[in-house]
Amino acid sequence: MYLKIALNRTLSAVAILILSAGFAWAEKGPIAPERVDPPHWWVGMANDTLRLLVKSPALQGKCQAVPQFKNKDVQMLSSTVLKNGGYLKIVLWLDPNAQPVNLPFAVQTPSGTLNFTYALKPRDASKRQLMGLDPSDQMYLITPDRFANGDPKNDRVDGQLEMSLNRKEPYDRHGGDLVGIEKHLDYVQSLGVTAVWINPWLANNQVRASYHGYAITDHYLVDPRFGTHADLLRLSNALHERGMKHVMDVVYNHSGDRHYLHQAQPDSTWFNPKKKYPRSNYRETTLFDPYASQRDKDFFERGWFDDSMPDWNLENKDAANYLIQNTLWWIEEAGIDALRIDTYTYPNQNFMARLNKVVRTHYPRMVLFGETWVHNHQSQAYFAGGFPLRPSDNRLNSVTDFQTYFAPEGNRDEGVGLERRRGQTVPIPGRRLPVPGSLPTRDLCGQPRRGSVFWAVRGGPPQVQIGVDAAVHPPGHSLLVLRDGAADEVHGKPRHHAGRRSGRLAGRPAQCLRGHRTNAAGARGL
Repeated sequence: MYLKIALNRTLSAVAILILSAGFAWAEKGPIAPERVDPPHWWVGMANDTLRLLVKSPALQGKCQAVPQFKNKDVQMLSSTVLKNGGYLKIVLWLDPNAQPVNLPFAVQTPSGTLNFTYALKPRDASKRQLMGLDPSDQMYLITPDRFANGDPKNDRVDGQLEMSLNRKEPYDRHGGDLVGIEKHLDYVQSLGVTAVWINPWLANNQVRASYHGYAITDHYLVDPRFGTHADLLRLSNALHERGMKHVMDVVYNHSGDRHYLHQAQPDSTWFNPKKKYPRSNYRETTLFDPYASQRDKDFFERGWFDDSMPDWNLENKDAANYLIQNTLWWIEEAGIDALRIDTYTYPNQNFMARLNKVVRTHYPRMVLFGETWVHNHQSQAYFAGGFPLRPSDNRLNSVTDFQTYFAPEGNRDEGVGLERRRGQTVPIPGRRLPVPGSLPTRDLCGQPRRGSVFWAVRGGPPQVQIGVDAAVHPPGHSLLVLRDGAADEVHGKPRHHAGRRSGRLAGRPAQCLRGHRTNAAGARGL
């Protein structure tokens, strides 16, 4: 009896061990990575090197990617687990004549095998037919959250940290989306617009004030409150079918602090540490001042732009390559025609020059223009491509012309108006892009005739922005569309009030509405 009980217990223990071994084997069986960036690539690109960033908690210790394919046109050069673990960098070489193909990979890890298939796709030349900008273009700026709500179902999305939806609060979300833009392209085109610059539409899963889009949390995901990836591609195609261009707003200086690469960093040098560089000093003159201290230079370039916007360390080659590849990916994926670069003065300028070179090597007709929100002509000129006093050319097509934007009011710090500034302008012909909006006045909303639009008579594509920042920034921006007029409008003596307007704007004064960069079309509830 006792022998039988002991035997049964022994058999039970052996069964448990076998089951445990089975579960352990199952845990080490094939699993998929959390993500692979970029999600896919194309054959026939100018650069023959592709870097994949594979993310998985299994990527710890000794890991090795093993190609499950034989292809003379594609070779794996290396696979490396990055310092903090959780990420594997795979470097591929692609022959210029490689054909579209699906590439299976197996990554051996201590926890099992990661399996994934990577697609190399054919390029679509039709997406590049309109690429570039020139003085014949008229650009229209849209903040998608503030333009038109085309799909109320995405106003609040599960998993998003900010669930606000209140059009009475300027820093809350208002519900605009990409479908809303697409539905009103007739209206936009009726203004004579040939290029649409859209504020960032990438994921901004931040706790507060996520509407503006400049605190990106995922560089390969459209913000779900703006719509889906398919919505974005459809909007881009709809623009191109009308002969209109899609200008993408890109950010290289910082991300949002909820970015997955900041939350779980591949290594500790992808971002500049907040503890050491809590805030930028915003002094771009340190870049060319021979007497600037190294500390001031470091705080300008490495300091965080805002408390919730970590500063990319663009001297880290992996971080720099990640952002450059992402730019190429969106240009190819969505048929982007031009790039507006946010906070251009702040990132590492060697990186910016490299970015400009790589992008224009792949896309010679691409136009990149940088936001240079600076307060003197010398600084503005320094960032323009071809400026002779820079150590090397940054290859930037254009800079935003904030000096002319500030001039009509006079510089409040220096008391310098437009007439005196004319003699101080550093010549950078063809390198300045007008800042969107009309000339600001403190009481523009109360006296709209004092606001003049004259960008269309200047060199470079005129830009249009409708609405004002009255609730957020008291000076505000007027939204007006100029059809004709003369340069003497600079002096506040408009020959035509806001020019000749067409379509739904005809005969209407500039609207003073609440909200940051609120577009008049959205404000009127289109």
